[in-house]
Amino acid sequence: MNAESQPLKTADMTKPEPIGSALFESWFPPLTRRKSHRRTDSGDDALGNTKKQFKAQKVGYVPLSSLLDRTSSEMRLRPSVSPLSYTVDPDPKKLRLENLVSKLFRDDLVNKFVTAFSSKFRVAALVYADELIRRGIPPAMWFSPHADRSTYDINQKSDLTVYDLRWLRFTYPVHSAKISYKRLFRNTLTHKESAFYSTAEFLIYGGNREPWEIVASLKLSESQQYEMCQLQSLPLSRRNEVTNEMRRKVFTAIKVHSDRTRKTKTFTDDDAKDTVFRRHRFWLCSRTVTSYGVELTRRYEQMTGICISVDIAKRQLKIVDEILAEAHIVKRKKGRKHKAKTTKT
Repeated sequence: MNAESQPLKTADMTKPEPIGSALFESWFPPLTRRKSHRRTDSGDDALGNTKKQFKAQKVGYVPLSSLLDRTSSEMRLRPSVSPLSYTVDPDPKKLRLENLVSKLFRDDLVNKFVTAFSSKFRVAALVYADELIRRGIPPAMWFSPHADRSTYDINQKSDLTVYDLRWLRFTYPVHSAKISYKRLFRNTLTHKESAFYSTAEFLIYGGNREPWEIVASLKLSESQQYEMCQLQSLPLSRRNEVTNEMRRKVFTAIKVHSDRTRKTKTFTDDDAKDTVFRRHRFWLCSRTVTSYGVELTRRYEQMTGICISVDIAKRQLKIVDEILAEAHIVKRKKGRKHKAKTTKT
């Protein structure tokens, strides 16, 4: 087993103190409870959530922060640089792995992350995830669309939420201004890594909180949700399911159209193959944006690492629309309605 995929052995540390329901609800009131939250004489709330019962809700759930070395989890972040940077060196083993992953190519990095995540090497997967975030690759693009997430256990699902929160922290540091619970989210954007994980545990609530509940509380936009692997609303999740069902059919239609195109010295078989994959990626990106302007080019760059112009994106999407209409996959459109605002001249 090589150094990249080998699970990290962390030093012994004291587990974080259990969070009682009174402290939890003072920071993050439950979102979907019908009963009132009045306090009783015994110190429990109306639902009977005591500290002991709150711990019982976490059967099988191990917070990711408990696996990290205390010296690395207590380090303060640099306020003037990215939220994923440190002021001092973290744990030597974790630092060595970070140096190794920084030299990996994009595809290799994604594959190693998926391997570590599937093998439940949680600390190693976190290091790979942080590197993917630093490179501007959103969590939604880390997994195969055919991955069966029903097999994930409670810790893997909670880790997916942590990845989404770290992406939000890194990419949208000013998003806290849109959140009602500003006190709750303040520590996820600044201060210590330990404060981030404590707040993440508040949100995850022992693995009992549904993703759409966290989406509603954080007021994530539709565009932000498309970048998440776990934090998505129910309608958006259904749209992604439809996209996954259509992707093979769309790819086949684009390939059939390309096969009918005449090949020349300037347009070879390899060029035709690249064109098929490129147009298919444009279609996938168009399914994960709310406007077909700058947002589309940004999504394409996140998916491929290639920066393109808005004109090229619009031209390719128009061709894809015509191909899909010809194949009777979608109805023929007169033209895409661009939601991007335009200024009058």
